[in-house]
Amino acid sequence: PAAIASEDAGRNEYKCADITALGKLSYEPLSGLKATFIFSPHFMYYNDKNYIKKMTLYSLDKSVAFYNPSLTKLTRLNTDDMNLNTKLYLNYTKKIKDHNIALLAGYEQIYYKDDWLSGYRDNFILSDYSELNAGDVTNQQAKGTGYEWALQSYFGRINYDYKGKYLLEANIRRDGSSRFSKNNRWGTFPSFSGGWRISEENFMKNIQWLSNLKITGSWGKLGNQLIGNYPYISSIVFGTNVVDHELVNSASQTDYSNSSITWEKTTVTNVALDFSLFKNTLYGTFEYYNKVTSDILLNLPIPKTMGLNASAQNAGKVRNRGWDLTLGYRNTINGFHYSVLGMLSDVR
Repeated sequence: PAAIASEDAGRNEYKCADITALGKLSYEPLSGLKATFIFSPHFMYYNDKNYIKKMTLYSLDKSVAFYNPSLTKLTRLNTDDMNLNTKLYLNYTKKIKDHNIALLAGYEQIYYKDDWLSGYRDNFILSDYSELNAGDVTNQQAKGTGYEWALQSYFGRINYDYKGKYLLEANIRRDGSSRFSKNNRWGTFPSFSGGWRISEENFMKNIQWLSNLKITGSWGKLGNQLIGNYPYISSIVFGTNVVDHELVNSASQTDYSNSSITWEKTTVTNVALDFSLFKNTLYGTFEYYNKVTSDILLNLPIPKTMGLNASAQNAGKVRNRGWDLTLGYRNTINGFHYSVLGMLSDVR
């Protein structure tokens, strides 16, 4: 065990270069209007060198019992990752007497690419020389592949409030993913929310023990597209097989494709009541929500006689419905601050 834990058993060397940059440019052509451009590239390169030496293990009579592992072996892995994130925002704010308006329009694009290359050899003659060329070519292996994906989004938001009492917000997103075919690539996802600060109304001013009372409600839809990189096309897997005791290169389709798949959709509706009493010492929130996720991407079972793995389908639906209650108390006595918080939830 002591020898296995030492460098006599080999070593694992890991080198990594991780570079992230951020460029930001802002411009205000008009009063209240601001344009912001952000570009953030991320590059990562890492090299992994795993060298395992052949170890001789002895029995009690000092004779050679066995070797573990049976051969000295070396695996090298090089990986390059690139992530490019581009954003453009337009913000506009305007105040007209007691009316406050804020507008946002934006664009975002994410591009990710990954490449990796791996090499392997064993049966090293000189165990102290851990380079691939020092190993036997009989069992040498080389592997490598790459993939890429992209996401493009357009979005907008409108905020409005009147005297801080009536609050409205509307959002809309238009997202396109490279993980879907051209006919099903884009999805539109809106959301709306509103609030009423009842405690700011004139008819509530005489209620001294009530510090804050607000009712909010919202409805929104979002999309999910984390299903692999190319599920909508018939992809070919390359490999090596043994035919008549000889190694031959092979190419085959292992998975069914489904060009009709599209975004999963999550729709959430909620209503909440926020309150605080006695100069904000006692406070709480009650929220009721209904969350429905539809068109869930599933790989449903198919008969083995089909010869291929099942493709993804927009076949699932899940609903979560429940409520959350939070109650808290905070106070100060002779400079000593303390607080107590309790939560209760129910979900089906």
